[in-house]
Amino acid sequence: MGKRWIKKREFVIYYLLWKKYRDNCVNRGEVLDFVSEIVGSKKTARNIVSVLIKRGFLRRCDTISYRVISFEEAFMPSVISYVLQRLKRLGKISEYTINSADKSIIIYAGSEKCNKLTSLSDIVKQEGWIINCVESMS
Repeated sequence: MGKRWIKKREFVIYYLLWKKYRDNCVNRGEVLDFVSEIVGSKKTARNIVSVLIKRGFLRRCDTISYRVISFEEAFMPSVISYVLQRLKRLGKISEYTINSADKSIIIYAGSEKCNKLTSLSDIVKQEGWIINCVESMS
């Protein structure tokens, strides 16, 4: 299974951080101060920021700075994972592998089933991802 979706509070904090900092690198302390003003506690702020870092919504620029990544960049791996889990559960594909680092997806399904995934394929390709369909995992 994949990672859990972020909670509503984490999403709201992510959105506010995105609106405030966009693609700029920002000091972790500044992020924690901003978040703690909203949630009311430093401990809760640290927990939320840690979740956002682990889930890939904040990326390290250097040892103490982070960049808030764009909505599309943040959610596309989760959306792809969810859709592929559904397709696997429905028996439309046998297995899949997602590599977020190089934006590639390997779907194990056979050419006939892969040809039916054109809608997913088109959306994913628009975001710069590459899909490869193969017959089996061997």
